[in-house]
Amino acid sequence: MSRVRTRHPGWFRGFAGGGGDEHPSMDGPFTLLAPRGRGEAVYTEIQGHARLITDPDEVRLFSERYGIVRAQALTPRESLMLIKKMLGEL
Repeated sequence: MSRVRTRHPGWFRGFAGGGGDEHPSMDGPFTLLAPRGRGEAVYTEIQGHARLITDPDEVRLFSERYGIVRAQALTPRESLMLIKKMLGEL
């Protein structure tokens, strides 16, 4: 998962990904909100149920998850190479 800037400054979108049980974001996508002058929050929406998380301890866990996912993410160049390789195997 990589952090993707949205049109709104301070909003970052996290995406669930494959890769087995060891993936730190298998619970689903989330949006980490970091508005200027306010504490961070997390927005999740799973099967139509929206949830806004403002508890600092819970938000910290999502922020840590994001950091782990970002550390595991391929660079754009590596992603392109992997996609091309996978297309060649079809």
